[in-house]
Amino acid sequence: MRCILDRFRTIVIAAMLLLSMVDAASAQENVIYVTLDGFRWQELFSGAEERFITKDAGVRDVGALRERFWRQTPEERREVLMPFLWQTIAKNGQIFGDPSRECIAKLTNGHHNCPANGLVGCSKNLIFHGLR
Repeated sequence: MRCILDRFRTIVIAAMLLLSMVDAASAQENVIYVTLDGFRWQELFSGAEERFITKDAGVRDVGALRERFWRQTPEERREVLMPFLWQTIAKNGQIFGDPSRECIAKLTNGHHNCPANGLVGCSKNLIFHGLR
């Protein structure tokens, strides 16, 4: 998990640096699109799930894990799990794709619709459905 978060942080920082090199006076809008293959959207938007913080789920030290990642609300849990994403990126940008808020992210290349990470390499447009 730590490795995934470190890679994610590195990718986002690199993207932010590249974006900062773009001339601020230009009229173009930029989107930084990041995918995390194998990462559950449930943890991204709701943090740790109680059903996975158990001995039956393979956790050796349930107390320590609960102390580190369990909070009362989904917003608190997601922030403690991914602080950089929720304290920096979300506050200075926008996060899309939370199905519980009917904010589904889909990609299209003009010919096909697909889940958010399906056509990353050949996508022409990024469409966000249900923005609120």
